[in-house]
Amino acid sequence: MKVFEKTRREFATSRHAHHGLSLPPETLKAVHKRGIYCMPGISLEHQHLAQRYVLRGVESGGAVADLGRACAFVAEDGSPLPWLQPIHSIAVNGRHAIFLAERMVRLEMLRSGRTFELAITLHTLSGVPDGRRPQIISKLLFRGRDGVVSADLWKEEFQKLRGNLAPVFYNRAGEVLPLPRQLEEAIRKTTAAASCVGCKHVHVGVPPLNNNMGQDHVTYLNQTLVTVGEPKWTPLEITVPACDLDEFMYMGRAGEIELYKHRLTRRYLNISSDGGKFYRRRDGAYVEIMKAEALEYVRH
Repeated sequence: MKVFEKTRREFATSRHAHHGLSLPPETLKAVHKRGIYCMPGISLEHQHLAQRYVLRGVESGGAVADLGRACAFVAEDGSPLPWLQPIHSIAVNGRHAIFLAERMVRLEMLRSGRTFELAITLHTLSGVPDGRRPQIISKLLFRGRDGVVSADLWKEEFQKLRGNLAPVFYNRAGEVLPLPRQLEEAIRKTTAAASCVGCKHVHVGVPPLNNNMGQDHVTYLNQTLVTVGEPKWTPLEITVPACDLDEFMYMGRAGEIELYKHRLTRRYLNISSDGGKFYRRRDGAYVEIMKAEALEYVRH
């Protein structure tokens, strides 16, 4: 009996590691009936010009009021992966972006009302000699069942909390299961994705730094010390509506960049002193991005 139980547990761990959440047919039918299209599968692809194999994942999903499902991918340290390309679909709650990497962490989440299921898995490639086709090695990092959040995140009045809350999971003894520390931000973003009704945008991935699709003009600035002096509100005033100004705090400036912090999302809106350029801090530097991305990031 003990051998049977051990084998069953090992099989369950392996199943979640390779395929993510194992959902019963009734649940899958309910998700499909509501028009939520989620692609948690990871495939092995060969890049002929680079002569290498990579993993391919698709950030996808969305929500309706009573149900949500989302799948996202990040680096092993929890940092967001740059997408290969975004996907602009006519339908909502579908595919949002494609990602390629040799190592990636998959976050798959299912929401029913305020109750969440979560599976986090690490996927790498096995080392093989002579350039032969490798195998996908999968490892379960976290499995949470029946997690709960304190707000109806799918409702419009709680939209500003999306990206700041993550489900609380318990073990069978009623003790809180700690989330992987390096993945906490990615979990919060995936929670937002599973609560985003009619989702049509990426929640976790980021544009590539060498984006050539006309979506971002990227410029690295050298690391600059932040100084705090007399607040300069003009760049913010010409960027956001007057009714939203009270939602921001002035945090200082880095060179010619003014730094403002959103009181609810705790994220920064970085604007040039003339109000014409917008930046996001990545890898110790400020990267120029489009205005739309800057506002989307700071509000969600």
